[in-house]
Amino acid sequence: MSHHLHNKYEQKIQTIVVAGFDCELLSAAFDNLNTTGPLCINNFSYALRELLRHMPHRLATDEKVKDCAWYKKDKSVRGKVTRAHRWLHKM
Repeated sequence: MSHHLHNKYEQKIQTIVVAGFDCELLSAAFDNLNTTGPLCINNFSYALRELLRHMPHRLATDEKVKDCAWYKKDKSVRGKVTRAHRWLHKM
C-alpha cells in the first residue's frame, strides 16, 4: 500500500512545492511510508503537516497579506498575521 501512495501522490504534490526545503520535506515524508514499524504513518503525517505549515509562510508573506483589501488586524494575536489570513490570501 505504501508504494501505491508514494507513486500516486508524491509527484502530484511536487507540482506545487518549490525546490529546496519543500521538496526535501516532501521526499522525507514519503520515505517514512517505505519503513516498517508502528510510527511510519505517524511520521509521514507529521512531515506532511509541517510542509503544509511551511508553504503558506512562503506563498503569503506578512507583507502580501497585510496589503490585501480584506485584511483586518486580529486583536487576539496582537495584530500578527494568522494562519487563516495566509490561507485566505491564496483563495
